[in-house]
Order: sequence, then structure tokens, then C-alpha cells
Amino acid sequence: MSKIRHDNFQPGKYKYILPIKAKEASLEMVGGKGRSLAKMAITGLPVPPGFHLTTSAYNRFVEENNLQDTIISLAKPEITGKTVSFETAAQRIQELIRKPELSDEMKEEIRQVYKSLGGKNPAVAVRSSANAEDLPELSFAGQQETYLNVCGADALIAAVRNCWASLWTPRAISYRHQMGIPQDAVAMAVVVQVMIPAEVSGILFTANPATGERTEIVINASFGLGEAVVGGHVTPDTFIVDRKYLTIKETTLGAKEQMIVSSGEQGTTTEPVAKSRRTESSLPASLLGELSSLAIKVEQLFDGLPQDIEWAIANEKLWLLQARPITNLPSQPLKDVRWDPPEPGAFLARSQLVEHIPGPVSTLFEDMYMKKYLQEEWGRNLAKNKKHRLEDTQPPSSFIVSTTVNGFAYRHIGEPPRSYGMKEIKRRRPTLFARISMQIRIYVGWVIKWRFWTLPSYLNIIDRWRQVNPATASVGQLWAGIRELAHADANYWYQGTYWPFAVARGMESLLINFLQKHAPGRFTSGQFLSGLKSRAMQAQMDLCSIAQLIRSNETIWKLIVTIPPQRLLDELRHQCKGTPVLEAIERYFKTYGHQIYTLDFVEPTMAEDPQQVLRNLKILVQDSNYNPIVQHQELIRKREAAIKEAKQIFRGILWWKFRWRLWLAQHYYPGREEAMFYFGAAWSVLRPLALELGRRLVEVGTLEKSSDIFFLTSNELGKAVRALVGNWMVPVKSILEQQGNKPVPGLLQKARSRRELRNARKLLSPPEHIPPLPEDHTPSITDNFAEKYGDALKGSPVSPGKVTAIASLILSPADFEKMVPGTILVCPTTTPAWTPLFTQAKGLVTDIGGILAHGAIVAREYGIPAVLGTSDATKRIVSGQQITVDGNKGIVTLGDSSNSIETSTSDIHSPQ
Repeated sequence: MSKIRHDNFQPGKYKYILPIKAKEASLEMVGGKGRSLAKMAITGLPVPPGFHLTTSAYNRFVEENNLQDTIISLAKPEITGKTVSFETAAQRIQELIRKPELSDEMKEEIRQVYKSLGGKNPAVAVRSSANAEDLPELSFAGQQETYLNVCGADALIAAVRNCWASLWTPRAISYRHQMGIPQDAVAMAVVVQVMIPAEVSGILFTANPATGERTEIVINASFGLGEAVVGGHVTPDTFIVDRKYLTIKETTLGAKEQMIVSSGEQGTTTEPVAKSRRTESSLPASLLGELSSLAIKVEQLFDGLPQDIEWAIANEKLWLLQARPITNLPSQPLKDVRWDPPEPGAFLARSQLVEHIPGPVSTLFEDMYMKKYLQEEWGRNLAKNKKHRLEDTQPPSSFIVSTTVNGFAYRHIGEPPRSYGMKEIKRRRPTLFARISMQIRIYVGWVIKWRFWTLPSYLNIIDRWRQVNPATASVGQLWAGIRELAHADANYWYQGTYWPFAVARGMESLLINFLQKHAPGRFTSGQFLSGLKSRAMQAQMDLCSIAQLIRSNETIWKLIVTIPPQRLLDELRHQCKGTPVLEAIERYFKTYGHQIYTLDFVEPTMAEDPQQVLRNLKILVQDSNYNPIVQHQELIRKREAAIKEAKQIFRGILWWKFRWRLWLAQHYYPGREEAMFYFGAAWSVLRPLALELGRRLVEVGTLEKSSDIFFLTSNELGKAVRALVGNWMVPVKSILEQQGNKPVPGLLQKARSRRELRNARKLLSPPEHIPPLPEDHTPSITDNFAEKYGDALKGSPVSPGKVTAIASLILSPADFEKMVPGTILVCPTTTPAWTPLFTQAKGLVTDIGGILAHGAIVAREYGIPAVLGTSDATKRIVSGQQITVDGNKGIVTLGDSSNSIETSTSDIHSPQ
């Protein structure tokens, strides 16, 4: 194969062209693809010879033909019905680019360098290389075009212009729009390389992209050119190679029915693979080790960042065609994970408070909030019963009630040993007077105390610290604020929220037990508790009012519909300052923005991460038929109809017993959601204080980034704070000045490793109980159930109704954009900040939770069938799979998952 005569590429020789191994090849000059190829070529890795046509050529072409202003004016989304399209914009821009000729100077440079490749009309590969691609966070994979087997200078020049035009394909414009990349900031370089007549080609990942396993190399290979594998035109052979020993761990031969090959004089064609070759391995074993070894060198060249590499083999020689970072690579999976109790005899459950902490927790949250402040407040509750002293409830006398196993939160069931206490009183059936007296004591002692003492005290602490400006606060103030706010929230849970939770649960249990005893299978409690006043429904009504306001203003309506959610609030503040719409949105976040996606304060609040609310707002703006008031009235009608039906069944004294239990349940039921509305409200103030303290620790070198503060223990953070301020008891000023602003060695590495460990733990599936319940106590699907319902899931029927639809599997707030309107939400659990998803859902299924979980209450308010506490729904259901949710019986029937797809909102509402 001919080589480029590099003496033709002396500095300044050409205005628009650089050699493939140019040291000055930067991202801005040659794009992401070109930069990585240059870096590999410089170090002597086998990269096909060729050259870069730099971005200066594209910019000059655009400038000479006065295209830029027209391009930018055209590169805007077009609203068609409920969708946003860039098809028209792309078509017009590409027509603009394909009309003018390249300048004579530019064409002459291309002809001269092309001629230097050797031969009369050497075949080349012409690849687009934009200046914002092949980055770890922005791959742009498949967004621009590649042209193979291009022969002749005229064909090459035409391919160059086509590459420039591919900067403006609908998918490329939409991708930049979605990611917030300004359309006027992009430019296109072109990589031209000698065409490799590949006999075998494919893709290699230096880490397993599916599992995150760093000890494995994954190779896809097939016959012919690599476009067949890259474009998904064939089922390739898959090889999993042990990275350490370069030996094959697993081989899966694909069908390989066809291959793409050069079509003689120009371009490529698809040919069938002979049946006898389809069952053969496309990649010789002798080259597997060499290819893997070469890939490891590529990864080392790029600072150990796992790489996605395109390769080819011709005449038994390996060539590297492209390398880029693997995007969205999972964390390294953990090995030998055991789910053992923290001490002998312990029994743990993922219930109550834990329902609001679905994922693995951060270090500071576990150490400070769970094991210190929650433990202390739990102990105070026990001590009030006069059966324990406070010290009995604290380590080492007691177990940790809110603990973790492999980073996941669990509640330790039971109570610590008593050092003294009241004698057990034999319980008797209470009299009617005693029961009425108890209700009065509950209302006065718990509910009124919560509303007029506990909640105001909690909010006062939050408001007091809200007045502190983190940027100007002292280190001591920041540290004190973090501790006081964390303690205040723990106090609010055990001294306030716990009781509305417990009372609501108890009163609904009375109603459920009555219904099961006197009308088994006829009613569910949800039929009588739907349509009650709630914060969740009020929030949706407020959002609908904003949507109506937006629809009355065409300018803002277009902005809302066309701008992606992650940039929408900034755009509104920039373009619509002072408008009623912006003021209404800001009021909404002032009221509801403190709500949490998870109780762990490592995660942002709704106001910090408003994307899902704004995504929901976009959907409401485009759907003028949705009216939550009408929906709420329908729920009330159904509730009243259920009560009328009950009156026909329960006669005499049973009717009055039913009415008494119904009144209790309906009276206390809303209090649970009202109390929960403020759960974690302190985090909206705590997080800015913590992040500012973290920023100051970054400045002195203690931490790598400000959010690493959440991966220190309380003691470690205390040491870091003392190192910042110095020892204020030192009397000599000169000594004092030398004490502060010191880093604490080792904390940076600890925080980094703990963050990585938490990310890896996100892939684990925690069991509901540790140790598992004995078989005779384990709720199971009986033989009769299995015979009747087959491969179904059983859970708690928490919201009545039955619906069949496809599923949207949402494992965390990071997946919210995958929620497709009109599908069934399947998730581990929900917290208040998940509420916007309910407007898009036709049903709800969760792993954990029960009749009074947040998801159950909100599902009833939105009138969607729900089954909670299925244990493993998120493991057995995939996005796109059709399922049936029966909220009356607590059954989830699974449909065929073979045709399931990974769904996202972009399938329905571009440009999500």
C-alpha cells in the first residue's frame, strides 16, 4: 500500500490541509475523529495514510459564499402538530451547501495531496470529523456521514462537500439542539485516508459496554467493510477476551448473511455471504490476541479511558480506522457481593423511611443523617415510652436502626435491650368510650402537635439558614448549617412526620380489615380514598394553569415547545424576563421546588434539577384536552358511587361501622401526604451550604470537586474544616496564620473511591429482607395463582382499575426522559419529585411500597391503576414490553418482551 510523501507537508505548505500525523491537529482544526487518528498515527499505531482537510476549509467555503447567517436562521425547529422537526431546515441548509463550487485554490490543494497518495485514482475513505464529537460526554456517533471507495479527484471533492452538508442532517441539528451546542459554533473537518479493502472488520470495546467490566474486551467482527457492523446491517460474531491473558472467554457466532464491499470504480455494494462461511468465525484466532493487544495500547494512549475502536484486516494486516471514548459506560461491576446482616440475629427490611431512599446512599448521608441523627431521634421516641433510657437506644447498647448493606438503606426491625421499663399490660378490647378518647388524644397529641409545633419549628430552622449567603458565610457557619439542617430533618421525621404516617396507616388498616371481613373481594380501600384533596393534585392543577397561560402567548408557546427541557428555564429567563409566564413558573418552583427525588441529600432537589417538571409542562402545553379538574371530579364521582354501592351491601350496624372507619381513614389519610410534602425540605438549603464548603476544600486541595464533600464521614469533614480555619486557640498570630487553609491528605482519594463505589452499587439489586424470610413466612404465588395467571407478578392492590399498555422502565431520575406518555410506569419506588411522571402514566408498578406509599396515594389521586410491592418488577419487565396492571387484585400480567424496545420521549415528542 502506498504511503504519503510527508515532505509535501512542510509547515505552511498548504492553507487547508494537514498530514494525518500532524502534531498540531487540534479538536478545533481537525475535529474529534481527526484528532484521535492523528494522535494514533504520531505514536506509530497502524493508521491508514491520508490527510486532514481542516475546519478552516469549511469556514472559508461558508464565508466566501455568505452562507453562515442564512444557515443559522434556518437551523431552527419546525412545529408540526405535537412534534418538532428539523427535516425542512436540514433540507434547505444542505441545498445551500451543495450549490456553490469550492474555490479553485481549495480544489487544487485537494488534488495535489490526493495525487500524492499514489496510483492513478487511488480509492479513499472520506470521513466527516466535526469539532464537537467523539468526546466522553458527547459522542455524536452516527450523526455525520462517511463515504467509502471514493475514486478520483472530482469524486473526492464531491464527497468533501457531502461531508460538510452532513453537518446539517436532521439528526445532527437535533442532537446539537438537544445538547445545548450553539449551531454557529460547529464546523466540519474531513479525514481522507487510503481505502482499506477489508476482508474482515468490526468494532472493539476495551471494556464491556453492557456490564462495565474492565477486565474484558468485547469484539464484534464480520466479513467485508466495517459499515455492515457499525450500521447494524448484520448480526456479527462476538468475542469476549480476557484482558489480562488475551484469551477468549466467550464466542458467539452471528448469522453474517451479507457483507458490504467496494463496488469496483466507485462506492460500495452489499453482497450475500456464502452459506458455508456464515457458520465460520470471521476473525482468525491468530489475530484476536494481536487486535486486543493493539487496542490496549490505544487505550493507554488516551490516558486509560476505555475506547470504542473501529478496525479492519486486509492481507492479514491490522488497521485502526477510528477510536473514541465509550459513552455511558457502566461502573466496574462489584465481585462477590454478599447480603449479610450487620450483626448476628439482626433482621432488616426495606420499609417505611427506606422507601424514600431507593438507591445506594452517599457517605455523609449514611454517617451523619442515618447513623447519628435518625438514631438519636428514634431513641428519643423509644425513651418517651418509659421502657428505655436514651442511652439504651444508642450504640454500643443498641443496633443502628437505619443502617446499610452494600450501601443500600435498611430498617433494623425490633428494639434494643431494655434496662428498665413498665410491666406489660394485658390488652383488653377497648370500650367505645376508650376508642373515642384515643381518637381525641391522637388528634390533639399528634396531628395538632405536628401542624402547629413540629412543622413550624422545622420550617423556621430552614428559613433561618436560608438567610445565610453561602458565598459570604464563614467556614464555621457552613459546617454548623449542614449539621443543624440534617438534624432538623431527622427530628421532623421521628417527632412529626412519623405520627401522621402511622395514624394514616392504622386508620386505613381498619377500613381494609372491615372490607375484607364483610365484603371479601368486593371493594378496595382505594375506591373510597380517591379524589381527596392532596398536594400532588394541587401541583398538577397549578402546572396546568401555567400551561393555559403559555398557550395564550404565541411567542412563549413556541419557545416552550421547541427548547429542550434542560435549557428551557435559562432561555425563559433570558428572553421572557418579567412576563407572567416566567413569574408563574418561578412561583411554582418556590412552592414545590424543595421536593426530593430521593432522601439522600447527595441528589439535587426538584428546583435544582427541574427538567422533569419542564418536560411535563411541555406535554401539557401541547395537549389542550387534558384537564386535571375534570379528572379530579371524575374520581370524586367514582368514590361516591362506591359508597352508594357499599350502602346496599352493609346494612344496619354494619353500615355505621363502615361509615365510622371510612370517616377515620378519609380524615387522617390526607395528613400523610401533607406531612411528606415537607420531607427533605431542608436539603434545598443544606446543599448550597455543603457545596460551598466543598468548593473551599477544593481550593486548598483537600477534595477534587465540591460534591465530593458528600463522600466524607462526619469526622473526616470535621478534620477538613479544622484544617481550613486553623487552631484558633493558638495565641501567637504568626503561628495562627500558618495554621489555616491546609489540605487533609488522603481525603481526595477516599472521596473519589467512595463515589466510584456508589456508582458501581447502583447496578445491584438489594433484597427486600436480610436475611430472607423463612419459606413458611414468605408471601408467594400459590399453585392456584400460577395456574390461573401464569407468569405474573403479585403485589399490593393500591389503586383500583385495570389497564393494558407498554411499560416505561424508569430506574432513577436519570431515566426520567425515557418516560413515554401513555405508558405504564415501572420503577423501584417513587418520592414526591416523581409526581410529574404520573400525568404521563396509564398505570404504576413498583418493587417496594404498600397501600400508603407515596406512589399509592398519588396513583389514586390521578386515577391510574397501581400495584406496589411486587419485589422484582424492575428485573422482570423491560421498556416496551406490554403488561396488564390490575389494581383491584394486585396482579401484573406480563406480555411478550421479545419485541420490546428502549423507549424515550423523543419517540413521541422531539426534541426531547
